[in-house]
Amino acid sequence: MAKASKMLIAAAAVVALCKLPAAFVPAPANRSMVMGTAAGAAMLGAAPAYADRIDDAAVKLSEQSYEFLKKIDWNEGTWAK
Repeated sequence: MAKASKMLIAAAAVVALCKLPAAFVPAPANRSMVMGTAAGAAMLGAAPAYADRIDDAAVKLSEQSYEFLKKIDWNEGTWAK
């Protein structure tokens, strides 16, 4: 009797697994292609972002901080803690 109930549970598990969908996420609809095309067209018309001011500020900061960092005694015990 116990063997029959184990077989019944195993058969029910197999049937349940066969009924599960193959993927958790549904397939994309056709409208996603239209939305992607519209987003691509919008990006083509966008102004490019230039980082010249950021680069200039980074160069200025590194030049000014280099002299300060050279003056620090990095072998001092304060920095070893």
